[in-house]
Formats: sequence, C-alpha cells, structure tokens
Amino acid sequence: MSGSSIKYIKDLGGKAQKAGKAVAYRIAAVQAFILLFVIYIIVIGPISILIRLVNGDLLNRRIDDKKSTFWIDREEGVTGIESCKRQF
Repeated sequence: MSGSSIKYIKDLGGKAQKAGKAVAYRIAAVQAFILLFVIYIIVIGPISILIRLVNGDLLNRRIDDKKSTFWIDREEGVTGIESCKRQF
C-alpha cells in the first residue's frame, strides 16, 4: 500500500468515528429521556397521588379565610452579632 492510501483509510476511519459519536450522543439523549420519564412515572407519580389522597399540604400553602393574617409566629431566638457568627 502506498502512503496516500493509508492516509485515505485513516481519514475515512476518523470520519466514521465522528459520525458514530454523533449517532451515539443522539441515542444517549433519547435513552436518558426515556429512563428519567420511567423513573418519574414509577417514583414521583405514586408519591404525589398518595399525598393528594391523604389531603396533605406539605408546604402549608392552603389559604385559611378565618385567619386575619398569614404571618407565621416564630419563637423568639437569639438576636445580635453572636447569632451571626456561628450559624450552623
């Protein structure tokens, strides 16, 4: 084989590799979408249905018309510069 034919084969192999990578990335994107969708349907869906069935309001977002204010009373904590130094 001459040097030009070897170079041609190497160039052809490089182009095939780039095309194969492009196809693999598209397949991986579809595969990831399907996998995440299935996980959502199996895990998140039933949990949300269960919470709605037990009438749970985990974030306390329900509006109560009987209340005069929507402020949440908190206990008095330590105030001042000392509470800022060690927060955790």
